Amino acid sequence: MIKINYKKIIEKFSEIGDKDKLKSILTPFRDWKIIIAVFLLSFVLLVVASIYFFMLVNTEKIFFKKIDGTVKKLSVMNIPELKKTIDFFDNKAEKFKSLTDKKPKVVDPSL
Repeated sequence: MIKINYKKIIEKFSEIGDKDKLKSILTPFRDWKIIIAVFLLSFVLLVVASIYFFMLVNTEKIFFKKIDGTVKKLSVMNIPELKKTIDFFDNKAEKFKSLTDKKPKVVDPSL
């Protein structure tokens, strides 16, 4: 079984003094540092935004409306349009099933 030397990997990524001061030489370690830093930064920003959005929904500041001192939930979806769309796709599935069940009548042109 191959052992991975994590200490060596961490040392490669955490080098403080670079040999190339002008950053003119392409090195994979610098590229990986940039990729990992961008990924971690975007991940942290996404988590923070998700928590903030959750808190707004949880405290009823989004998707709710105060009318006459009472909090009412706003209708986000148009129910009749949703039912119409579901019926459309149900009909489409039935047509597809009927077409796949029925064998086509094709004359063999080679005969």
